[in-house]
Amino acid sequence: GNVSTSASPTIPPNMATTAGTPDTITIPATSLNLANADLIRTELGIPNTVTATLRPNIPGTPDNSYRWLVGEDVNAVGLVGALRDMWTPTCFSDPGKVTDSVYKCGPISSDNGGVHSNSGVPNHAFALIVDGGTYNAQTITGLGLVKASHIYYRAMAAYQVPTSDFADHADALEAACSDLIGTNLIDPTTGTYSDQYITSANCAEVAKTMLAVEMRTPPTQCNFLPMLAKTPPALCSNGRIPADALAANFESNPFPAWTATYTAVVPADFTPRNWTWSSSLPDGRTGSGVFGADPNIGTCAPGGDESGVLHLESPAFTVATNAHLAFDHYVATESSYDGGNLKISVNAAPYVNVAGADFTYNTYNMTLAAAPGNTNPLASQQAFSGADGGSNSGSWGRSLVNLGPYAVAGDSVRLRWDIGTDGCGGAIGWALDDVRAYSCVANADVIFADGFDPQN
Repeated sequence: GNVSTSASPTIPPNMATTAGTPDTITIPATSLNLANADLIRTELGIPNTVTATLRPNIPGTPDNSYRWLVGEDVNAVGLVGALRDMWTPTCFSDPGKVTDSVYKCGPISSDNGGVHSNSGVPNHAFALIVDGGTYNAQTITGLGLVKASHIYYRAMAAYQVPTSDFADHADALEAACSDLIGTNLIDPTTGTYSDQYITSANCAEVAKTMLAVEMRTPPTQCNFLPMLAKTPPALCSNGRIPADALAANFESNPFPAWTATYTAVVPADFTPRNWTWSSSLPDGRTGSGVFGADPNIGTCAPGGDESGVLHLESPAFTVATNAHLAFDHYVATESSYDGGNLKISVNAAPYVNVAGADFTYNTYNMTLAAAPGNTNPLASQQAFSGADGGSNSGSWGRSLVNLGPYAVAGDSVRLRWDIGTDGCGGAIGWALDDVRAYSCVANADVIFADGFDPQN
């Protein structure tokens, strides 16, 4: 836009005037941060001091869909004309529905799995809810900006969380619309009642829009895989059966036999938290387990540095020959920066990392980012980190570990599950259930812990 002044203004940082013309400032920007906007807003309130005009930087008269361009005056990052087209996302190689050929299936390391490009799908949904139209065999009657803005705001404020995916987004929008039926909505531009009321018929249009853009359709064309494979082998083979040295199904409170502690990089900044016993396990798993949170908090700066590690330590147990470990778990953390791994202490010696090579099924999926860019104390260690392919959440799987390289018969062993976080950001966390340390024996006359199948 153009800002014309009749007096020399206080110019926000990074907004230099054109040389020789101090009374006219052209700001080629798609957005202003709050501090800069407040500076301009203050000047606007003084008569005869500042006037501001926003204008498109295009010749001629744009068509009716022009208002759905995002950053239409941007000439940066290799783009000319706009960053996004919410009405026809495919004009900028962004998908307008999940099955579009331009839907991005990249890994988390590539644009966080396509988070920017694939925003074309929810962008298109908003445009359709506002203006209506026929798309993908659905004819939608538009609700207008006032109704749409209230539905979206309530969906974000009341239902969505940092790990919400497209299906969750559809659920949130439909729930928010239902919540607002019969409410006299405030006009966001005037701050007064609009005398517009959301109806059940409006909510039916929201539901049709979700069908049109395929918000609940899994992107099967991407062939995404879960982090943890789902078909573990039997614990023992050749007719042998497991004899447990340690067994915990966590159906009763494991503490204080198990120990939960934490280590904080900056204790004054760290929000105290530990592994907890929980009957509300992620991904709908029944029963109880233990859970180490990866909360989406912190500032990654002094005053809000959440860097630290949560430790879950088993009781000591004595292993027999050819010791093995099995545990069921669920992982959903901030990828590359937050994550968890397994450590072992033998005969009260210091803990050491259990190497990924000693997992015989479902080993670590990555090495965490290195310091100093990653302030997680587990930086550069092998770990379980991130989530299932194409998702912000995880699913349960079983990991199997050969403890033979670390302990021999008669050794006293403790195991420790560590989940570490950097200074800010997060996701869900690491959940653990059905832990068994065992050896495979031929003798069938073995006493097993309650709740465990001898073979599985």
